Amino acid sequence: MILLNQINTKETFKKAKKLYKRAFPKEEQKPFKFLIKNQQKGTYDLFSVEDDESIFYGLAFLVKKDNLVLLDFLAISDEFRNQGIGSKVLKLLQEKYGDKKLFLEIENTTSNNAPNILQRIKRKEFYLKNNMTAQPYKVLLFGCDMEILSFEKPVSFEEYFSIFVKLYGNKKAEKKIKLFQE
Repeated sequence: MILLNQINTKETFKKAKKLYKRAFPKEEQKPFKFLIKNQQKGTYDLFSVEDDESIFYGLAFLVKKDNLVLLDFLAISDEFRNQGIGSKVLKLLQEKYGDKKLFLEIENTTSNNAPNILQRIKRKEFYLKNNMTAQPYKVLLFGCDMEILSFEKPVSFEEYFSIFVKLYGNKKAEKKIKLFQE
């Protein structure tokens, strides 16, 4: 049975940090201390993905603001990929945050010159297969072209942007997050 457990032990933090550093491009990573600090403030939920025997499968990091929840990072360890664990995690997150607008960002899949375009397309197909829908806008997020996907409830750009205002303040958010024009 797959479980989402709040990360609160040094051992689990260590496993999560190692996977986080390995799974996400450096330009998309936030400092781990920033994530922990925001978990302590109640802005972030940092979950380890485990089974009932405490085997570590992956992580899910989410930003919360009012009725909005951004799935900021989701990663399953290489040795456990393609076993349906990611789909189970998404289902657990939908159940946990079912009364809120749950959404995420993925790298733009329409940029044909991206070196990892096939991986991007495969990732988008995974999320669409798991009941997510593309939002009618894209963003330039800290210099990265991103698409926004959500579960069941649409998320406006203004709502999306408000998450970053909460994390960084209005001035930095306005500087780093823009509607993307193709």
